[in-house]
Amino acid sequence: MPQPADINDAIAVRTVLKALKPGLYVIRYIAAQGATEATPLGVGQAPLYPSGQLSITTPDGGTEGALQRPGDYLVLNVTGGNVVVAISKYAPKPLLDTAGVHWRIEPLARASQQAPAPRLETAEAFSLTGHIERRGDVTVGNGEWLGNPEGRARLEGVQIDWPTRPATVDISGWCQVGEHRLNGQAGDYLGTRRRAAPIANIGFQLQGAETENYRLTGEAAYSDGTRLPLDGTRRPAAGAHLVALRLHLQHRVREAHREQPAPPQRSSWLDPEVTHITTDDTQEA
Repeated sequence: MPQPADINDAIAVRTVLKALKPGLYVIRYIAAQGATEATPLGVGQAPLYPSGQLSITTPDGGTEGALQRPGDYLVLNVTGGNVVVAISKYAPKPLLDTAGVHWRIEPLARASQQAPAPRLETAEAFSLTGHIERRGDVTVGNGEWLGNPEGRARLEGVQIDWPTRPATVDISGWCQVGEHRLNGQAGDYLGTRRRAAPIANIGFQLQGAETENYRLTGEAAYSDGTRLPLDGTRRPAAGAHLVALRLHLQHRVREAHREQPAPPQRSSWLDPEVTHITTDDTQEA
């Protein structure tokens, strides 16, 4: 009885390796020559960069993980790190050196999904009113000094006026007067009236569901010459009192975004970081 033929005696395999960075690619079978039938190609991940993962999508009617003839293609999705793709030519041993196959790997261009960064605009209808020693009540606009940061006259109370404030955001504030800590929101008066009581420390912050749409900055000036941010991370020296305050409220304006097509990308073959490890007549066109 004749023994069955060993396929290893009849078919030879030659492999080309390509290193790819994370992204989407398409590999296409371009042309075949030197054989009466097209020489099939197998496509898979070589075990060289274990951190990356390769998934292959086969179109309807195609062979999973294989290119059988010119015009066939596969979509490669590289995630988690670089991978090495093995492209293997399968040919009868006598034709291994004469059956040429040309293929190409190209990155898939994607439309830009990144929205432009929002710009910051000074919020309108935002003001500060405060009671200044020997001057009485004074009102200033957004970003302006309430009181004299170079002087020593006490700023004894502060109120934020924001009539256009949305319901989804607010400004909370606090101040230290003697042994007492006073708290409030926009529209509340922080401090004292007609008591000549100094404010020893003060702070403000945004709160609410849409704080990411606003930016609040500012500083407080004290009688010892120090100027401190309003986040409470630093305290004035003992005995110093508040003499001036400024708050700057801005809101983020997002431009309408239109998707723009990505610029044409060069073939990964031209990228020096995409390595062509071996060459033979199984090659990229």
